[in-house]
Amino acid sequence: MKVFESGSTEGDVFATVASDALGEAGLARFEATGDLDGFVEIPSAFLSSLCFGGPDSRDVYITTADNPLDPDKGGTVFHARSEISGSEVPKAAV
Repeated sequence: MKVFESGSTEGDVFATVASDALGEAGLARFEATGDLDGFVEIPSAFLSSLCFGGPDSRDVYITTADNPLDPDKGGTVFHARSEISGSEVPKAAV
């Protein structure tokens, strides 16, 4: 399993995953111990990023590099609601 991008929640980590062995791409949730807690397949050959948003940080946005269901669209943004809110990201000073 190859992890390309990740985002964190309170105690858990979500990650976009592509698996060469199974040919799956999707959103995985790992426990703090590193054990896989869940996996949702996303219709794409390559997931490029994910982030949490919304007023309660429970909106998950996933971007892909392709769309096998509608190839003319190219990359796609998927939106889902999470049972767990994402971690707050501290603001950076530049």
